[in-house]
Amino acid sequence: MCDLFLQSGICHSIAHCNFHLRGGESNLDAQFVKAYAEQNGLSWYLKDFDTVQYANDQGISIQMAARDLRYAWFHQLAETYHFDCIATAHHLDDQTETFFINLIRGTGIAGLHGILPRTGRIVRPLLFATREDIDQYIRANHLPFREDASNNSLKYLRNQIRHTILPAFETIEPGFSHKLADTIAHVRSGEEIIHAAVERARKTIVTRDGETVYMDKMALMALHPVAYYLYEFLKPYRFNATQVQDIIHSLSDPAGKNFSANNFTLTVGRKSLVIQEITNIISQQKALWIEEFEQIDTPVCLKMQREKIQPGSFFIPKETNVACLDSALVKFPLLLRKWEQGDYFFPLGMDKRKLISDFFIDEKFEMEQKAATWLLLSQDNIVWVVGHRIDHRYRVTDSTTEIIRFTQC
Repeated sequence: MCDLFLQSGICHSIAHCNFHLRGGESNLDAQFVKAYAEQNGLSWYLKDFDTVQYANDQGISIQMAARDLRYAWFHQLAETYHFDCIATAHHLDDQTETFFINLIRGTGIAGLHGILPRTGRIVRPLLFATREDIDQYIRANHLPFREDASNNSLKYLRNQIRHTILPAFETIEPGFSHKLADTIAHVRSGEEIIHAAVERARKTIVTRDGETVYMDKMALMALHPVAYYLYEFLKPYRFNATQVQDIIHSLSDPAGKNFSANNFTLTVGRKSLVIQEITNIISQQKALWIEEFEQIDTPVCLKMQREKIQPGSFFIPKETNVACLDSALVKFPLLLRKWEQGDYFFPLGMDKRKLISDFFIDEKFEMEQKAATWLLLSQDNIVWVVGHRIDHRYRVTDSTTEIIRFTQC
């Protein structure tokens, strides 16, 4: 893919993830990418991950952990350096394998449409080519490459499909991958028709009042098949198929039954299904403006005081409930509020910004912890994730002569 980009004059950079799953081989892969990028005058980015630790912390498979980590980092790079697209080298055989994986595990129509050529910022320009097409291109153009030895291990479902199922289909029907691609294209067309029907129904059944979503019960029950419509309506909130069936069974029960998924709760009311974000349920408090030297007791107890210090001799407190900031940088009044999607700050010790949502993930926050966390802002900048971490830009430095000490009491 990189060679095709070079031949086409497409401006691009290379990003490589070292998941440290194959010992020295992983490091050799990283060295190969670095050398290739430098030889071709390309900027490159390398990220090391403790994939096993992340998988254990999240309770997910190694493959899922690697996928989550790389795409999160790719999106971070794209945002930081203003890349237009994230290009991955998925090819036609990858699409065929994905189709069979979803088919084996059980899936709806969305799982049968294969790997899409584009999903948001992610593009997959090699879906037209098989693995054999790519191998022939490599040989014809004498391109350097490295082979992941794990591609031959049959302990992974994808490899079992690659090395046993697909060769059998190719024997029965040569060119099977291309013919399956045509079938997948037909599935996508059918999916578009179904999606249009779902969206028409959504407009008549689903309404929103602020952050609260309502679904008309009577209108919902008139749809057929109701389970499919409801599953699609609830997909943004990650309710699974089993929960959807339970919700349907509860529609005729007395009102008040609750269901939870991800960060949302669904209540079966007398006339409507009511969906709310749990964060908004736990705390409905409004933002609070704070003047200098003002002590507040609610929604969080917070004290503050100015202190003169000797430049270069101040020791930052280790207590997480204390924040010492350079007073010359803090501008009153301050704003105390809950976090919102898109919030970011520069965590102490980092010179790059991090989304608050990513900070929560890194710190392994439970849902209730996220809901209970407050942010302290100065002129729209987050200066303290209260009780957890200050912003690096407001830290005490060797030139600081006065601080403001905030204490969560």
